[in-house]
Order: sequence, then C-alpha cells, then structure tokens
Amino acid sequence: MGSSVLEQARLAGAKVTGLTFRSQEVRPGFVFFALKGANADGNTFIPEAVRRGASLVVSEQPLQTSLSVPFYQSTDIDKDMADAAYEFYGRPSDALRMIGVTGTKGKTSIAYLVESILTAAGQKVGALGTVSYRIGGRKICDAPNTTPAALPLFNLLAEMKKENCQTVVMEVSSHALELQRVRHIWYDTAIFTNLQRDHLDFHQTFENYFNAKVKLFNNLVDPQNPKPNRTAVINADDPYGQKLINLLQDRVRVVTFGLEQKADFCATNIREFLTHTKFEVNGRKARISLLGRHNVYNALAAWAAAFANGVPTEKIVQGLAALPGVPGRMERINAGQDFLLLWILHIPMNHLRALLQRWLPLRKARFLWFSVAAVNATAPNAR
Repeated sequence: MGSSVLEQARLAGAKVTGLTFRSQEVRPGFVFFALKGANADGNTFIPEAVRRGASLVVSEQPLQTSLSVPFYQSTDIDKDMADAAYEFYGRPSDALRMIGVTGTKGKTSIAYLVESILTAAGQKVGALGTVSYRIGGRKICDAPNTTPAALPLFNLLAEMKKENCQTVVMEVSSHALELQRVRHIWYDTAIFTNLQRDHLDFHQTFENYFNAKVKLFNNLVDPQNPKPNRTAVINADDPYGQKLINLLQDRVRVVTFGLEQKADFCATNIREFLTHTKFEVNGRKARISLLGRHNVYNALAAWAAAFANGVPTEKIVQGLAALPGVPGRMERINAGQDFLLLWILHIPMNHLRALLQRWLPLRKARFLWFSVAAVNATAPNAR
C-alpha cells in the first residue's frame, strides 16, 4: 500500500527524519503537513516550516509561491498523514493487541477498567483516551484529543511497542473515524457503549454520527484484518447497539452485555453505596469503586472485552476491584471533609437527578456535595 508522501520524498532525494503538522515542531528533515483547520490554516506557516528545515511540504492547497524544498499537493491530506505515519513509525499497531472503545458515553471509564483488568492479568498496557496517554500505568502526557491525530498516534504506538506493551486500549472518537486518524490500525476488539445526541455540529445528522461509529466495526469484518480473534462487544440495551448487532450478525464474533435485554454478560443484584457498587455477573460476585448504575454498564463492557481476549474470570474480578476511580468521572475528592465531594464531568442532568434519588436514602455523611462541570457537547471545540 505504501505512502505517496514518503515516496515523493524518496524521489526528491529528501531524507525524512520526522513528521508533523505543527510548524514549531519542524526540525531538519521533517515532512510538514500544512493542515487547514477550523482555527488556523497551516498553509500560512509553510515559510516558517521551510526556515526550520522541512525536507518536504504537503498541502491540499496549490502552491502559491516558489519553495526551496519539494512540495506535494495532496488530494486527501488526512489519508496521506495516516499512510505516512504508519510506514514511518514501522507499522507498530500490527504487533500490538488493539482494543478500541467507541460510543457517546462511557468510553473513558471503560478504557480505564480494561486497562486495570489487563494489568491485573500481568500484561503491560498502553492507554489512549480523553484524560491522558499512558504506558504501563505511567502517564506520558495529558490528552489534547480523545483520539490523537494520526502523526502523534503512530508515534505513541511505536513508543508502546518499544516499551514492550502487549495490548493498547484506546478511546476511538467519531471524529477520529471520520478523519481517518485510525486508518491502518487493525483492531482485535471493538466496544460499543451507547449512542446519544452529540457532535451534530460535526456530523450534521444522527445517522451520520452512527455511521461514523460503525466504521470501527467494519474494521473487524474487513477481510484484510489479520487479527485472529476479532470480536465486537456491544451494549444490547441500546437501540443502536441492537442495530449494530444486526449489521454484524454472522460476519464477526459478537459478545453482548446489558442489564435489561438478554445478553452474554448480565449484571444482577446491583447494590449501590456511597463508596462502591456491588453486583453479580452471570452468578459471579464483583465490586467496583465506581459509583452509579451507568458504571455497572461500563464494568460489563470491560468484563466482556477482557473475556474476549482470554482473561480468566478471577483476574477480571480482581482488575475491576483494583481501579480506585477515573479522573473527573464521579471522582471522590477526599481532603478530610465530613461530606462526600464528587468531581463530575460529562454527565447529563437527568442522569445526575437519578443518581441523587438513589443515593439520598444511603446518605451517611453530613452533607452530599457535587462539583459538576457543564459541557456543551455541540461547541466548536468539542471532540
């Protein structure tokens, strides 16, 4: 398949030492991709990139002035970035077990839960998501995007491979799927959480939003996907989960989870406390330090994904219990106060009201306080 950008550099006799779409990162030998974004046009930074030593400039826009370095006009710069990154960084995802999580809600918590389970099972895990990017539990950096752009993504995957990670669990946003950020990544497991109205500023229609999510699962059924145990893990209680199940029927292995519909992994005897949640999965007792019924769904998704990847049940239970919390997701803040303080991000008001109704009878602390950050999911910078 190859990369037309790297081939163009080769034909021009340019030695490629790096790839970037940020002019301030350019070093001698770098390929500079001049992206035209919502807030800035990379084409205006081409002169700076050349001054810094770019060996090749790539843009979808025609060249406006002569350059002292080779220029390549792309017909699809998102595709060209993914192709170049995949080849330049040595196709790292091919050597890693890849687990992708998509859906409107729950991606971050599920990714943390899967990471905790696989760690309990003795694996070294790479993690990419909304909060941070991590290798073996060590934070590499805060996350500028839920799913990194293709150039930093394959750079991170190469680092994870170098550090002997066996599995990477990553949140895969609908933006990333539409913008081809995960092109060339063949997934072993894809998890679908749910679908709610969100990101319509980008997708325009709800059907477009769903179809973007479907692309992750089309990856599993693609005949070119070489992974041997490809599995779709789907929320059977979500209407669009049912639609996805029907789309994938008899095309790939499907494992389902839920609380209401018939599913492969069901939770019963759910008991909610102010510090933890207990439940049973197909008769096996489990406990998580995460709060709320929605986190039982998240635990089921992680359980099903771990099962699909051969993790023993006792390690799944151990890993679920080992996770103390997820940053910003109903995270308990303990500073010695005599009330419960939670940091909550990305939760609809109707969910918050339901939580309050269930928790107030359980209250033991003097006060129950919430710190809630409201997020406008249709804002231009939503991702």
